[in-house]
Amino acid sequence: MNTLYDFLGVRSDADDETLRKAFRKAIKATHPDLHAGDPDAPLRFRQIVDANALLRDAKQRATYDWLLQLEHQRFRLKLEYQQRHLKLERQQLRLKRMRIIVSGAIAVTVLTFALVDGYALFVPIPTRAIVTVKPDGLRLYSRLPPFPRSPGGSAPPGSILPNNSLAPSISVISANRLPLLPG
Repeated sequence: MNTLYDFLGVRSDADDETLRKAFRKAIKATHPDLHAGDPDAPLRFRQIVDANALLRDAKQRATYDWLLQLEHQRFRLKLEYQQRHLKLERQQLRLKRMRIIVSGAIAVTVLTFALVDGYALFVPIPTRAIVTVKPDGLRLYSRLPPFPRSPGGSAPPGSILPNNSLAPSISVISANRLPLLPG
């Protein structure tokens, strides 16, 4: 953004003597009679004369400085707004990526469980258990702990325990007759 100070080539806190010297130097550099071949020379010359006229008057210069300060504030606020907006957009993009990653991870987990559970539906479930009987009549269960015997020495009704057989043997028991165990 070119200001009137830029046309004259001075800083905004320049005094009157500095403005006068800068005006003379700028006039020599852009005067149309000295630069006859330059088509933009008259326009630049007119801008320098207008800038000098405005900045030489103290009241107009104070008004111009105030308006220039407001313009700088507006520009700074606009720049801050754009930076915040870009930061918000980056944050939203990061959150969107995170949602995609998390939803993909959840989908993979659900799909994995569905495949494992689906596979479990079609895998044959063993319905028999192998039980070894020792010579003293006690059972060694491959999966289940032994049941307590009833006081009469016989197995409780509906039990899978054998009668007091002393011969070692391996018996196969149906799984639908196995008792439920606590725990």
